[in-house]
Amino acid sequence: MLPQVTREVPFLVEAAGTCIDFHRHSRCRRCHPTGWCPVLAAARARIVAWRRTRPW
Repeated sequence: MLPQVTREVPFLVEAAGTCIDFHRHSRCRRCHPTGWCPVLAAARARIVAWRRTRPW
């Protein structure tokens, strides 16, 4: 019998996705004139790390 796997997305990963969606349309106060943003970079890194360790 296969082990039961939960498919819930953690809150911080959902928040990172919301942050990325926000940056598609607007800029935050930490965005640089060149377009780079440390908040956006952290959100992307969080999602990438979660995808590497998710159970499914």
